[in-house]
Amino acid sequence: QMKAVEAAAKAEYDGIKRLYEREAASKFELSSSEIELESAKLDSELARRNLEASRVVSPICGQLDSVDAVAGEALDATSELTTVYRLDPIHVRVEVPQERVVEVEQGGTAEVVIDSFPHDTFHGTVISISPQVDPDTRFLSVVVEVPNSDQRIKAGMSGFASFRHACTALIFPA
Repeated sequence: QMKAVEAAAKAEYDGIKRLYEREAASKFELSSSEIELESAKLDSELARRNLEASRVVSPICGQLDSVDAVAGEALDATSELTTVYRLDPIHVRVEVPQERVVEVEQGGTAEVVIDSFPHDTFHGTVISISPQVDPDTRFLSVVVEVPNSDQRIKAGMSGFASFRHACTALIFPA
């Protein structure tokens, strides 16, 4: 759009310049047209720089969810535009009953079965154990990292996990 404004200002300037050369336009008209052309060039350059500065880059590789912003919407640095899901490896959140906390250890292995794939077992590693039990549910959040190169496991799927000590818990991939 700014390029079109700049092109129109250039055409206007060229026309007035030809008239000035034939003494059909005043020096004031030529100067005014030249100022309008320079102003349009500056506006175009500013718009180009603003466009470059508004580029949004995700800090992680992944798949985008729906985009929540629309063209022309004013945004600030804290505006949420979309959600990026990293599916490989996928982090599976497992809720472990407090009675079975002793069976889960950082770096331990887990076998995950997703409800959508009941005949497949996915193997993962415990990468995080919450330091606090949820006081309402009496469950502890554990995160298991599962390789997912074929991206069969999607965010939000549910299933079960078994740990080395045969603990079974309900899970929700994050």
